[in-house]
Amino acid sequence: MLAIWGTNLLVWLKPENLPRLQEIGVDLRVLGFTFGISLLTGVVFGLLPAWTASRGGVSEALKEGGRSATAGGARQRLRSVFVVAELAVALILLVERRSAH
Repeated sequence: MLAIWGTNLLVWLKPENLPRLQEIGVDLRVLGFTFGISLLTGVVFGLLPAWTASRGGVSEALKEGGRSATAGGARQRLRSVFVVAELAVALILLVERRSAH
């Protein structure tokens, strides 16, 4: 709704330097696709932690947590993968920013 209201406001203001003003609009197919993808990712990333938690036994998790303060091997590897991915994305953004100047 915000996109539709924003484009209607933009057309209503009629800026002089905006070419093809009459062609401005919201494509409902793109809006629907974006809504579907965001809904799908919300469900997937909401259910993934629940599925992972239900997979293992509670007593095993408590025993593992009592032995040491660190996470289990699988969780530690997953964290490492996330850290590496985050650093890779940060490096790509830094290189892109440097090359733009």
